[in-house]
Amino acid sequence: MLSEVLLSDGKIVPLVDRVYHLSEVPAAIQQLEQRRVCGKVVISMQQSLS
Repeated sequence: MLSEVLLSDGKIVPLVDRVYHLSEVPAAIQQLEQRRVCGKVVISMQQSLS
C-alpha cells in the first residue's frame, strides 16, 4: 500500500501526544475517553532510566 511505503520512507510520521508507562494505563485511557489527546498515545513497557 502507498501509506506503508510513505511510512517506511519517513515521509509520514505518526504524531505522538504522550508516552505513558504501563503503570499509567488507567490515566492514558481516561485522557482518551475525555478526548484530551492530539495524536497517538503510546504505552511503554520499559522501566524509566531516571
